[in-house]
Amino acid sequence: HRRWCSFSVFNAVYVASAFPSGIISDRIGRRRVIIGGLVVFSAVYFGFAFAGSAAWMWPLFATYGLYQGLTDGTSRAYIASLVDASQRGTALGAYSMATGLAAFPASAIGGVLWDRIGPEATFLLGAASAGVAAVALTWYGARLREHRP
Repeated sequence: HRRWCSFSVFNAVYVASAFPSGIISDRIGRRRVIIGGLVVFSAVYFGFAFAGSAAWMWPLFATYGLYQGLTDGTSRAYIASLVDASQRGTALGAYSMATGLAAFPASAIGGVLWDRIGPEATFLLGAASAGVAAVALTWYGARLREHRP
């Protein structure tokens, strides 16, 4: 029952934050919103790694929903903005394929860490990876030019 409720909180925050995140990304830029989302993700995973009790799951799942609301649609809009209109379908398909292909080894590595070291190691790797992605998008993403309609 508790697990179902925490996922309900995740989904409620995700839904509530997605539309405002799109508005914010139109104002300050998609890359900045995605970077902010990656920072939120990193913080949530650090929280999962060090949560001392189940009571932390509610606020962590709510914050995880915020991450999803910040990045899910915004990342696809960002990808679409990097290519000409004639290439958007291909770019979004390649993005989805790369994301799907990366999920398998990430899950396998996470599972091995979970089994051999503990859940904390899996969450710390996720937190560190999101942090590295945020830094990379900050430094290297500025070189990418978004196409403005």
